[in-house]
Formats: sequence, structure tokens, C-alpha cells
Amino acid sequence: GILTGNRRPEIKNIVKIADYFNCSIDEMLGRSDFPSSNNKQYVKLSLEELSINLRNFIKGELEKRGLNQYQLGRNIGRSDDAIRHFLRENV
Repeated sequence: GILTGNRRPEIKNIVKIADYFNCSIDEMLGRSDFPSSNNKQYVKLSLEELSINLRNFIKGELEKRGLNQYQLGRNIGRSDDAIRHFLRENV
């Protein structure tokens, strides 16, 4: 549900995916920071936009690294069916 935009993500799952790909959560979700004086302001994205960004990020990383959904699912403790379902969703 989190990956299709129907539910808010559990931070532990987002962290597992970021750890697996060795990247920041903001990078993975497509959030950019724009420094404004001493404070950082972030682009605000809807849950749907975050879901699309996450899907695109995962697809790109899997392709770039020559990995498949099974390997990702196994390494983050999720089933490959859940990963496969998410990656083929059209949000």
C-alpha cells in the first residue's frame, strides 16, 4: 500500500531500501533541497509523487546494478511478489 500511494510509508521499510542502495532517503524519494539563508527548504511532494519517484528510483537502480526484484526483496526482507507488484503499478 505504501508503494502505491494508498498508505503512508513505514520508515523502517524506506530506510531498508535506502540502506540497500546506499543512498539518502531524500535522494530515493526525489526530494531536493534548496538552501535559503541558513535554513533548508524542501520541495513538497504528494504521496503519489513520492510513490512514483520511489518506483522510478528502484527500477533505475535495479537496472543499473543488474539486479532483479527477487534479490531486492530478499535483501530488505520483503517478498519478490510485493516488489514486482509495486514496480508494475501505474499510479
